[in-house]
Amino acid sequence: MLSIVQRRLQSTVATPVKRSSTSLRGVLLGFFAGVSITGFGAYYYLLDEYKSSSNAVVSDVLLLQKSIRKLESHLRSDTQYCYNHLPQGERFSKTKNGKTVTRVPCPLDPSHTVWSDKLRRHLKSCNTLKKKLEFEASVRQLPWLVVDFNVREEPALESSSPDYAEFAAFVRRFRDAHKQLYSSDLEMSQINYKYGLEERMSEVGNRKHVTQQASLIGHMAHENLLRDGTVYVEFGCGRGEFARYLLRALDTDPALVAGDKQVLLVDRQSPRMKFDTKMREEHTSGAVTVTRFKTDIKDLDLATAVRSLAFPGKVVGFSKHLCGTATDLTLRCLLNARKDPKFQFSGFLVAMCCRHACKYNWLLEESRAYLREKFGIGQQEFLYLSKMACWATSGVRPGMSESDGADHFTGLNLKERTDIGLRARRAIDESRVYAMQQHGFSAKLFNYVSPDVSIENSCMLIKNIQE
Repeated sequence: MLSIVQRRLQSTVATPVKRSSTSLRGVLLGFFAGVSITGFGAYYYLLDEYKSSSNAVVSDVLLLQKSIRKLESHLRSDTQYCYNHLPQGERFSKTKNGKTVTRVPCPLDPSHTVWSDKLRRHLKSCNTLKKKLEFEASVRQLPWLVVDFNVREEPALESSSPDYAEFAAFVRRFRDAHKQLYSSDLEMSQINYKYGLEERMSEVGNRKHVTQQASLIGHMAHENLLRDGTVYVEFGCGRGEFARYLLRALDTDPALVAGDKQVLLVDRQSPRMKFDTKMREEHTSGAVTVTRFKTDIKDLDLATAVRSLAFPGKVVGFSKHLCGTATDLTLRCLLNARKDPKFQFSGFLVAMCCRHACKYNWLLEESRAYLREKFGIGQQEFLYLSKMACWATSGVRPGMSESDGADHFTGLNLKERTDIGLRARRAIDESRVYAMQQHGFSAKLFNYVSPDVSIENSCMLIKNIQE
């Protein structure tokens, strides 16, 4: 039973909780009390502290940030953290066989550490090395996997503490320029599309996700992007839920003529409970081919990927909440694919999010030119802009009002900072629209649902005007 208690819970961020002396008997009583309440979930009731000698291994309880769970981590009595949670830059040493050995960062992946005397052996078995070797083997075998195919790497500014006086001055300049440039808010265009979604509407209590999917699929149908002989590519697909309901719409909407259907799912992770099999089994008309590529979008040669499918066709891309720089990588991915004369592109619909995660160097060149011309934004100012974008979704914490927070370095309260955040993310999105228009596409921005459904409610539609 004790071994069950001592299973480690994985975590990357943890905060130490104050320790208190507890006997082993008290620990076990607490554990069994936990069992009576929550079954084997009781390993959240972890050993607090048990010492058999001055150098005995003890168990320190860590409280995971933004979580009520507790984490058991074993450590020696003279340390505050376990070796898995050492603060960055902090090292621990010990004496072993008369020699001092130190905990050092792994050269392959500095996010974890290893004892210096075991480093050579560790390098042969490190999981990071295994993943690297697997990736290199995939690059040799898969013609559509090309390292940094959609990246133009340029020197980036080193991360440093911002000059808050300069930052505050930039906020004021940006706000004034934004008000002059955009005289009205984005258009609200929510479509209550129902085909293929009726069952899910009746199943779920929280309809926020299905409402977003309904509006996005509705816009794709309205823009004539759901047609026969199309390859549907979901970028950042996760489990593929969005693609699943898109296929259901193709099966049930009488206005759509879609026989054989082909879906390409792209994601750098491989999550559990994927919908790939259900997509193949649920269709009622025509054949369905579902292909999943586990790859980072930056390494995807889309034109080659589409040619490798069973029946290549016109490509329609889509994504819901494609995070930060992944949107910019996808735009470059589409532009690179269009260089192939055999690649047929119809359109791309993307609901965007997380502009704070954007990288200046990975923006399209036209996006950078737009931001520079309209707002005087270069590489340094973009660091400010991306930080400002997160203010749009920071929200008001319980017990606070929108007028609070005026002691912020900008002098703006919560409501005013939210407004600045919305303006910042629109500027980034407008730069993307401008970039795609410069490449000959039709592109527009709009809000596809109301903010009470999703705070990240802006969407970009790109179409090939030559079709």
